[in-house]
Amino acid sequence: MSITKTTDIPEVGDTAVKIMEFNAEDTRRFLKIQEEIREMDEMIALRHARQEGVEEGLEQGVEKGSRDTLVGLVKKGLLTVAQAAQEADMTEAEFEALMGKSG
Repeated sequence: MSITKTTDIPEVGDTAVKIMEFNAEDTRRFLKIQEEIREMDEMIALRHARQEGVEEGLEQGVEKGSRDTLVGLVKKGLLTVAQAAQEADMTEAEFEALMGKSG
C-alpha cells in the first residue's frame, strides 16, 4: 500500500501515516483485547450476581429458621402467638397462617 501525502502540514500528514500503518495485526490484537475485556466484565458481573444470590439465600434462610424456631416455641407453649408474631414482625393472623403451613 502506498501512502500519499495530501497536505503540507506536518502534524496532519504524520497522523495520516500513523493511521494507515494501523495494520491487520494491530487490528487482531485490538479485537483480542476487546474480547478479553468483555469476558472479564462478564466474569465480574457473574461474581456479583452469585454474591447477591448467596447473601439473599442466607438472609432468607435465617428468616425461615427464626420463624421455624418461633413456631416451635409456640407449639411447646413457651411463647404465645402474640409474642411470636411480634418477634417475627407479623400480625397474629399472619403468624397463625404460618403455623398452619408448618404443620
